[in-house]
Amino acid sequence: MGQSPSSDSYNTEGEGMPFFQGKSDFGKVNPKIRMYCKSPKKLAHKNDILLSVRAPVGDVNIAEGTCCIGRGLAAISGQKEKSYSKYIYYYLLWKKKELENKGLSVEPWVVFDAEAREDEEARSYGEAIKQAEGWGIHVANSSPCFEYWALLHYSPGILVETPEQAVTELAKPSRAKDYKKPGLPFDELWEIFVTGKPTNAATSRRKTLVECGEDPRGARPVTYVDQLMGVICETGGVDL
Repeated sequence: MGQSPSSDSYNTEGEGMPFFQGKSDFGKVNPKIRMYCKSPKKLAHKNDILLSVRAPVGDVNIAEGTCCIGRGLAAISGQKEKSYSKYIYYYLLWKKKELENKGLSVEPWVVFDAEAREDEEARSYGEAIKQAEGWGIHVANSSPCFEYWALLHYSPGILVETPEQAVTELAKPSRAKDYKKPGLPFDELWEIFVTGKPTNAATSRRKTLVECGEDPRGARPVTYVDQLMGVICETGGVDL
């Protein structure tokens, strides 16, 4: 099974090895390289069968070389001298409809604002996040508030210190006009999100923190909610 590497290691400049996240990277028989990864966690090798395990489930491709695979894929290797990749490939194509019918899966995420109240000391969520990820739970923390991910979606380089500042910036006419807490209904915010002009600002912010020797998980401001939105978009077939 694949496992997503840190988003800070993604790039389109050819640094590292090819990285395939899911069916969106598939071609007719072999995947198309759109992204690379400098810190892979799970690898597939030449002639391995790449199987989509997240909706839509059941599509297959054949790896042309060693590559990194994300959580949307599984790699199947044939036993040496006992099975042939092409046989497995065509067998899975034949079984595709059956796999689709069994393809309901659950991917747990937890989303929270990493912010202490005024009467509290600054909290450290590092250990809790590490434990959650060890259990297979994906974590999308955002500091100072949930809205920070949406703000970075429209405006790279925006740094805010408080939730109030984030909401004020997000509510400007060129962004999510008139946005107010506790917030628009999610379906309205989603519509604004998918019709906006996305940036890679959230990823760039985390990369900058790493380059400065800081831990992005505990930094401020920072957000990981963009990773969850990427999963939702990919699952729903929305290309941002």
